[in-house]
Amino acid sequence: MDSDNVERAHSTPAWHWLLFLGILCAAVYLRFAGLNWDEGQWIHPDEGHMRIITSVIHVPDSPALYFDTHHSPLNSLNNGYVYSYGTLPLFLTRWTAEWLDRSCRAPSGGASAVLDRLPDRAWGGACKLSAFTGSASALVGRFFSALFDVGTVVLVYLIGRRLYGQAAGLLAMAFAAFIPFTIQQAHFFTVDSAATFFMVLTAYFSVRAGQAGVSRVPSWPDFGLAGVATGLAAACKVSAALAALFVALAGLWWWLRAVRAPSPRPALRSLLLVIPPLALAGALSLVAFRVAQPYAFEGPGFLGVKPSPEWFERLGQIQAEQNGEMDLPSGRQWTNRAPILFPWMNMVVWGMGLPLGLAAAKVLFVSSNAWDALGATWFGYQTLWVNRTQQPWEEIVPGTDHCHTELATGDALEMGHGLFGFLELLNDDAA
Repeated sequence: MDSDNVERAHSTPAWHWLLFLGILCAAVYLRFAGLNWDEGQWIHPDEGHMRIITSVIHVPDSPALYFDTHHSPLNSLNNGYVYSYGTLPLFLTRWTAEWLDRSCRAPSGGASAVLDRLPDRAWGGACKLSAFTGSASALVGRFFSALFDVGTVVLVYLIGRRLYGQAAGLLAMAFAAFIPFTIQQAHFFTVDSAATFFMVLTAYFSVRAGQAGVSRVPSWPDFGLAGVATGLAAACKVSAALAALFVALAGLWWWLRAVRAPSPRPALRSLLLVIPPLALAGALSLVAFRVAQPYAFEGPGFLGVKPSPEWFERLGQIQAEQNGEMDLPSGRQWTNRAPILFPWMNMVVWGMGLPLGLAAAKVLFVSSNAWDALGATWFGYQTLWVNRTQQPWEEIVPGTDHCHTELATGDALEMGHGLFGFLELLNDDAA
C-alpha cells in the first residue's frame, strides 16, 4: 500500500469479532481434538524418530553446557543417536516433558490435578507413570504442533487484514483454519507446524516493515523481529531459512515506495536508509539460529561459531536420501514419482481439497494496487490491475495479466472477478 496509514481507519464491527472468535474456536478444536489418535502406538515413522531422540536427551544441569556441542546432554550425538531435524521443537518438547514429569511426581499432585480432568485420559495415564519424557512424549510434541498451527491461523488473519482489509482477513483465516493438510500436520510430533508458524511470522513482520511510513526511517523493530523469526524458522527446519526472502522483499518494497512517494527521497539515500535494518535482520536471524540450533556449531561457548562438520555431514546424508543416491526404506516412497506433479496432486486433491487447491486456476485476482496484483501473479493467479490513477506500468516481470482503468469497463466485467479481489476493491472504495 502507498499510504503510510496502512491500518484501516474505520472501526471494527462486533460481528467481525464474533466471526473471528468462531473461526478461532473451530481451528482450536480441529487441531487439539484427538491428539492421542494412535493410542500410544508408534505409527508415524518421523514421530518415532522424534520420540527416540526425546527420550535419550535431557536438559543440562549447567547453562554453560548448552552451547558445548561435544558434551551437552541435549545433543543426541553425545548419546549415540543421529538427529535429522531442527532442534527448537525438540528442545521445547523435552523441557516441557521434564517439567510435567517432575510436577506429576510432586506430593501435592501438581500437574496431575489438571491432567486427570482432561477428556482424553491418555494425559492422566502418562502423568501417573511420569512417562512424558518417554513413551508419552508424542502427546507433548503434538500439543505444541497444534498450538503453533493455531498461531499460524491467527497470523494469516493479521496478514490478510493488514494487506486487504477486515473481510479478506477473515476469509483468509477461515481458509487456513479448515485446510485438511495443516490440521493433519498439527496432530503430528514433527517440526513442520513450528517451521510454518515462524515462516508466517517472518512474513507478518516483513509486511509491517514493507508498509512502514516512507516519510520516516524504516521500521527497525519490524525488520529485527522478522530476522529473529527467520532464525527460529531455520532452527525448526533448515529449508525454512528461505523465509529470509520475505525480509529482503520487505526492504525492496519499502525502498520502491520511498522513491515513488509524492515527495520522493533520492534512490541512493533511500537505499542507505534501508540497508542497516536489513543488516540487523540478518544479524538477529543468525543469533536466533545460534541459540535455537546450537549444535550446528562447534562451541563450546556462544561465540564458538565454527560450523559443525557432523551437522553438515548429516545434511548431506539427508540430501542423498531424498535424491535417491542412498537407498533407504524411508526414501523408497519417492521412487518413480514425478518431481512436481506428485506433490501438487497430493496438495490439491488431498491436502487442500479441489475448491481451494484449484483456486489459482479458477480465480481472477482483482486489485487497484499494482504490487498486490503482481504478487498474486507470481503465485499463479490470473490477475487484473485496476489502474484508476493512470500509474506507469510496473517494470517487474512477470507483470499482471490484464490492466484496465476501471472495473466497470466491458472487458473487465467479462473476465469476472475473484472473491479476494472483490473484497479488496470494497475495502479500497471504503477507505
